[in-house]
Amino acid sequence: TSLGTIRIIRVSKKVGTNWHILEESENAIYRSEEGGMVGEPLKSIEIRDQQLVIEHHGGSGWKWGSTDKYTLKNGAFQLVFFSTYFGQHCEYWQQFDFDISARRVTYKKVYQKCEGELCSELRIETERFKAKNPHLNLQNRNLSEERLVSPKYKVSMYF
Repeated sequence: TSLGTIRIIRVSKKVGTNWHILEESENAIYRSEEGGMVGEPLKSIEIRDQQLVIEHHGGSGWKWGSTDKYTLKNGAFQLVFFSTYFGQHCEYWQQFDFDISARRVTYKKVYQKCEGELCSELRIETERFKAKNPHLNLQNRNLSEERLVSPKYKVSMYF
């Protein structure tokens, strides 16, 4: 596609001497050119603490990144945690962490000022709030865009 190669993730389990595909999806991993100037956005895929963790990143001067954590529930990999950050060194960094199981969202924005090599934090905004469960999984991930808005600062997060 114009955004690069579509990739398929296959999660397999070894039973005896044979491997069985538990699930596969072409929706959970960004295409090969969706990282902006970075190009390849896929940072890592791993199993950590019995969760499937997929990390993406991209940008140029302004950078972004995201982490999806999935847990196998009722035969499907359900998204249970999502984190995203966006910003530029010496400007600001903002981050959203969404514990989907608990419906807890944490928003943080750090404004920075740099003088030469030294960088200092000017102001920090933080907010915690509840959000509804978007019921995302490996199959429907990235098919549509979900939006959260922080009640206090009115900042939008898309995932």
